[in-house]
Amino acid sequence: MARSFEEMLDILYPTHPDAIARRKAAAEAACGGMVHVRGYTQSRAGHQCQVSDYSRSAPARGAGDTNVPGKPYVSGKSIEEIMKMKDSRGYISARADKGRQECVALVKAAIPELGSAGDDWRKGPDITGADDPNLKPGTAIGYGFDKNGRYPNKGHGNHVAIVVGVATEKDGTPQVKILEQFSGQIARFKTIDANKIRNWSTITRKP
Repeated sequence: MARSFEEMLDILYPTHPDAIARRKAAAEAACGGMVHVRGYTQSRAGHQCQVSDYSRSAPARGAGDTNVPGKPYVSGKSIEEIMKMKDSRGYISARADKGRQECVALVKAAIPELGSAGDDWRKGPDITGADDPNLKPGTAIGYGFDKNGRYPNKGHGNHVAIVVGVATEKDGTPQVKILEQFSGQIARFKTIDANKIRNWSTITRKP
């Protein structure tokens, strides 16, 4: 396969200034360019330290950038990154929920922007089937919301999970793959058929 001059420069002379500049520009383009961070004061070991202005690559533009109240919330992490959060027992949790086994802990670890299940979560758009455009990898989904669209977070009758993707069985039947866990069941992948997924909704946050 023919390679461009720039690609050959990267391979043969990776430390050449032009090669370094090209890779830097490509990385910035993939991440959305550079952002300028203003200086700030930070407490370190009980001492106040002044951090000067600096520039850095902007975060990669991914699903997490679209998270706004009223719309489905999607994790900014890949499914692989979420799975790497499993603890030694096989459960996924983070921050204040560290060590918990419930389904809510998994979703909060994957999408911390959702906030508190009891206070902030709201029922988002219903899922219409396996072909629903909202079934993107990393999307938070659940069932059992009350009449006001709140998640009751009870021990039964409600559940939340993260969408992994949509697959088609050999007979052509679409299946939705999710990542779930609950008390006594470590994080695992599970498939839901197209009919049952209609009982689920996406999860959003209150305005």
